[in-house]
Amino acid sequence: MSSEEIVPLLKQLGLNLYESEAYVALLTKGQISAKELGQVTSIPQSRTYDVLSSLKDKGLALSTPSADRTYTPVDPDSILKTLYGTKKKEIQTPMIRVQEETEQKLELLHGVYSEAKEKLSSYSTDHVQVVNNPVFVLEGYQNIETAMLALIDKAQSEFLRITKPPEGGKSMMDPFYFLAGSMTERLYRAKERGVKIRTISLIYEIPSLLGLDFEDEDDFERRYLAQNEDIPEKFLLADGHTVLLNLRDPVSKTFGSIALVLESDPTCTILHEHFESMWKKAEPVSSLSKRMREATEELCKLMQNAHYSRFDVAIYRALAKKGVQPIDVLSRSFGKHTPSEVSAAVRKLTDTGLVVRNDWLKSLMAENPLRATLILEGAANGEKGLANAR
Repeated sequence: MSSEEIVPLLKQLGLNLYESEAYVALLTKGQISAKELGQVTSIPQSRTYDVLSSLKDKGLALSTPSADRTYTPVDPDSILKTLYGTKKKEIQTPMIRVQEETEQKLELLHGVYSEAKEKLSSYSTDHVQVVNNPVFVLEGYQNIETAMLALIDKAQSEFLRITKPPEGGKSMMDPFYFLAGSMTERLYRAKERGVKIRTISLIYEIPSLLGLDFEDEDDFERRYLAQNEDIPEKFLLADGHTVLLNLRDPVSKTFGSIALVLESDPTCTILHEHFESMWKKAEPVSSLSKRMREATEELCKLMQNAHYSRFDVAIYRALAKKGVQPIDVLSRSFGKHTPSEVSAAVRKLTDTGLVVRNDWLKSLMAENPLRATLILEGAANGEKGLANAR
């Protein structure tokens, strides 16, 4: 299979001519620098660095962190899924198009995707060389999420995850923490094929995100640590061989949209031992769930003593029980009250910090009862509770 046959397919999937040529060159060489790219393709030397950077931004290539930066290709199977998904969204978005025309284009695009996948997989098997560089840099949440999905798909026996809620009010879109629908589906598939999945996080996600009822429906092993400093890093480890490590932003000191991929057995062994050590210290879900239920009920009593209405208390208790919920779903669970009454109660609870509004999820969450108790105690002392609670 020649590159002349593959480049047009890649262009139909959304890449321009130079990006298509560069990706094929990456598959052929396995590892390449900007200078070398200009020597093996028709891409002008003045454009090679920009083209490789564009491939990296789109998730088609990884770069080494060394001064003489080189690039390697992302596996064709995973990246073709991303390209196909992107083009599919572009076609589906304009609602003014006739449905029949949209379906025809999707059918044509799927045919191109299938043909490209078959030819590129065969091409990469014959041409891609093994690269002996185990460290790669990922930038951007989308690229991190793509790498995470690939890691889940490749896991055969074990998938370990250390994470914690985003810091400093950051959006929960952080893929190391918030598992979107497609990611959760991949985890369930991994579990079905025998992969043992374990997660360590902070107790503050219960009941805020998961709710108090999640234990009855949860299929993954979870344990929790109490303090933010108990989890100094976030990483994923698959089969004790490949790790995806989140890096802190040097300016904000919080975890950012930069990660490292390492395929190093010695490094992974150290991280595996670290995970097991933290696992022993962490609290099992069974005892934590009981403690959070008790803390929630104690908080509800404090709310009543602090002159919150029964309806206010019921709103908090409902969110604590079910976890994150859109306000319209919450409103439907209180059928005897109008949406405006629910909104007024929610506004009061969010203003005082007992309920948290997450704009990205467009949903509401109950503040963890341990923190919420400090909020009420701080308010009783004339302080700003949330600031002291944290």
